[in-house]
Amino acid sequence: MVGNMSDIVLSVNKLIPNPGEQFTAKNSAGWPIMKRRVLLPYVKAVVGQVLATGCLEESKGRVLMMGLGGATISNFLGELEGNHEIVSLELEPAMEYIARKWFNLENSPNQKVLIQDAIEYVNNWKKKDGRFDCIIVDACTNIVTEKSYYPLICPLKELVHDEKIINKMFEMLEETGTLMINTFVLETEKNIESVSEERQFLLELFRHHFGYCYYVDVIDNKILVCNMSLLKDGKIMTNKLYEEKLFKFPQWIRQEMSEIQINILHKIWEMKRQK
Repeated sequence: MVGNMSDIVLSVNKLIPNPGEQFTAKNSAGWPIMKRRVLLPYVKAVVGQVLATGCLEESKGRVLMMGLGGATISNFLGELEGNHEIVSLELEPAMEYIARKWFNLENSPNQKVLIQDAIEYVNNWKKKDGRFDCIIVDACTNIVTEKSYYPLICPLKELVHDEKIINKMFEMLEETGTLMINTFVLETEKNIESVSEERQFLLELFRHHFGYCYYVDVIDNKILVCNMSLLKDGKIMTNKLYEEKLFKFPQWIRQEMSEIQINILHKIWEMKRQK
């Protein structure tokens, strides 16, 4: 495996103590989480792009998440103003159980979890199923060896190397929609060149299909973002524009998003280093 995967944290949330209870493992197991707080830099970056690209500006937006995790993103988006529907695809039933029991994901029409393979869902999607304002791809494998042809843990290669799937995801998005793809691996001196080359390949491939894409760089994650409306407005995403977009939101949202430093990238890799 590349890197020490045991050091990777998938979900973290702050708890709301029950009145009069001291912190113990037993007591805290029953405490609700603060859904309006996001702690992990990756989660902040994803939420920030949902807000900055405007894909949930309408009062009734639809979000498709490929990969549920601890439902931190789903929970936060559910706290935003409006009546948004969040559909999460998850392959493992245990993840839905964990998200609902320990991370307080509501069992409601606005928070749907489908135990289904993401590729199967995309292949079977029909227009009558409804388009999405935002699609977030965070479906990953759990093993990458140094000899792997495909160097990333996230996303699944099958989701991003199949042009039929890519075209289908384009169809699934509203005209002003946003696609986000988490590209993740623990970079080392041995894999940094192949990882950078793969990310640049994905950037150019998705630009071919979606028109305008860029990366959000945050620590070990680089999030590929394709937005359908920015170019129509004659704009490209920059660090400055990102900050300007977020400034329009309520103070509690700005505070959550201001605690990390992101970088907008329009190029990852250009040429191999000289030996």
